[in-house]
Amino acid sequence: VDYDPYMGLSFYRLKQTDFDGMFEYSEIRSVYLQENATPHFLLYPNPSNGLFNITWSENIMDETASLTIYNLILQKVYEIEIIIGSHMQVSQLNVAHLPSGMYFLQLGVGSELQRQQFIIEH
Repeated sequence: VDYDPYMGLSFYRLKQTDFDGMFEYSEIRSVYLQENATPHFLLYPNPSNGLFNITWSENIMDETASLTIYNLILQKVYEIEIIIGSHMQVSQLNVAHLPSGMYFLQLGVGSELQRQQFIIEH
């Protein structure tokens, strides 16, 4: 995890090391972070009991998005791909099965990533 990402174009690769010491590198990926970018989504109500609404921005209609939820120690706890059609302005996200706590929702559209913190209270 890059806790202090550079604004603009960055290049990343992962190094995987096996227990026997052998390692390999992933393909290089580029990520463009834009300061003050227009958000692609709004998650509400926050906090919630686990049932959220997501209002989509018009600039991502007819796109495929990956929606990933991480807990506070950045473990992936939920992941789904969504096709955001032009008819979808609001979607429901039901993660009531997750325990109470703080989470991060990450939305990936193309090479763009946006995150929002949220809280589940049961």
